[in-house]
Amino acid sequence: RKCNKMNNIYNKNYEKYMKEVFMNTLWDMKEEKNFKDCGDRKFKGNFLPCIVKNCLLRYTKESDEFLDPCVGSGTSIDMAKKLNRKCFAADLFPNIKYKNKIIQADVCSADYLNKKFKLIIFHPPYAGIIKYSDEKQDLSNVKNGEEFLQKIKPAIKNLVNHLEEKGWLCLVIGDYYLKGEYYPLAFRLMDLFLKEGLILKSINIKDSPDRANYLGKNYKLWCYRHLKYGTYFFKHEYVIIFRNRKKNFIKYIYIY
Repeated sequence: RKCNKMNNIYNKNYEKYMKEVFMNTLWDMKEEKNFKDCGDRKFKGNFLPCIVKNCLLRYTKESDEFLDPCVGSGTSIDMAKKLNRKCFAADLFPNIKYKNKIIQADVCSADYLNKKFKLIIFHPPYAGIIKYSDEKQDLSNVKNGEEFLQKIKPAIKNLVNHLEEKGWLCLVIGDYYLKGEYYPLAFRLMDLFLKEGLILKSINIKDSPDRANYLGKNYKLWCYRHLKYGTYFFKHEYVIIFRNRKKNFIKYIYIY
């Protein structure tokens, strides 16, 4: 069989993985019901296991270590165990459910034991949509998207510095409305990663939960507001895939 340095997919077993991973840019989350034991479901802003599963199968081999610097609900920890990978889990506010499995670290400045990783899965706060604390270094403690982008720049630079040559980075992020105006947070963040020299490999759309179930009794009220102000429910988020370049690459110069 042909050697594959990136993952466990070979020329003789790839058909098996065609059913295990997403093959197109629209990611249907129906499989989530099979992973109810992954992550703390009570955690605000929890992470979907299918995303982690897809990234681990595509971009790592068994026993590989990957970094989740905002591990939050612990989904990456549980999925890594299922797939025989090692999760280097970090968070500014470690979830007590995963005591001793998460190191407390600020993504903007952490050294992660001076390691470099083959894969980084980055699911940061979506600006201030969910505010986790009043701490100064908390990325969710911002007033608007512009403040968030300024605050997250050191984190992006830090993560790229901890990515192996030709390593992969998965950014999971969504957009939001700010005073009735659509704020394209995902694409603004994508641009910052590109400015650090990463290669854009894919922009994937993740299907979000049905808002009727999520909002409950408030669903009709939000329907009225969207109809009144010309806005829409968010039914999607982005899973943006980047790859690092070779060591001697000279960054693009962006001219606006």
